[in-house]
Amino acid sequence: MKITQHCYERFTERAAHANLDPERATVKILEMIEKAEPVKLKKQYRVAQLLRNNLRLVSYLRFANWIFVLDENENVMTCYQGQQFRWEKE
Repeated sequence: MKITQHCYERFTERAAHANLDPERATVKILEMIEKAEPVKLKKQYRVAQLLRNNLRLVSYLRFANWIFVLDENENVMTCYQGQQFRWEKE
């Protein structure tokens, strides 16, 4: 599993981890992903998100209020917080 530079940048800017070096941020992200659960977008958000992803299929993992976006090779493309209204309830 690879953490992209984009994901690292988003993680450090969106959390109180701005002072983490890339290696420590990667460990923190991987720890969170290890505990994360798969989630699905609600139907009304799927088409728009597919277009935003350039028609690339992705999967989503949620840990606490973090969402991690993984591509088909399980590279962690980005992460963000919140937007709980967009996800189906398990």
